[in-house]
Amino acid sequence: MQSKGKYNYNNAIDGLIRIGREEGVQAYFTGVEITVIRAILMTAGQLVTYDLAKEAILASGILGDGLPTHFLSSLLGGLVATTICAPADVVKSRIMAQRKEKPVYTGTLDAFAKIYHDEGPLAFFNGWLLAFARLAPQTILTFVILEKLKYYYAHLILVLSGGILLKYLHNVELLVTLGVTLVFLMGKGHVTF
Repeated sequence: MQSKGKYNYNNAIDGLIRIGREEGVQAYFTGVEITVIRAILMTAGQLVTYDLAKEAILASGILGDGLPTHFLSSLLGGLVATTICAPADVVKSRIMAQRKEKPVYTGTLDAFAKIYHDEGPLAFFNGWLLAFARLAPQTILTFVILEKLKYYYAHLILVLSGGILLKYLHNVELLVTLGVTLVFLMGKGHVTF
């Protein structure tokens, strides 16, 4: 049997109801500012680093466009994303864990300032290794699977279009647009396999 935990909620629904009742609607948004900042840093860190690393590896000629390149590029993406998100992770965890009755921080900037002043800059990297151990495999799987899907999708379009669209398939937005269009046309019965 699972214990009720720190806040003595019976389940998630009970927790949501009690938070709204006991702490007010604003409690649902505790830490939302730093969570959005972290999401922006995470996405930018992963995507930009992956694309730049892949481009550099391919341009160097050391590896071709295959699994080793995708693996190495995504590993670097995970490394950069973990590193630039570490301060936001620490601040987010501290803000969300503080008690309403006795808050330590008044907001995101206050949390950054107090952590830096009281514990020094290295405090922002507490838990970095565990965060990397969680994020690196997820980033690797995401980009390796993405590259495989792009490869198979390009071959599907090649077959469907007789090769006309192959040179334009490096653009992700075009891939998504074509995919949505293909699904739509398949749903309408215009395209069948």
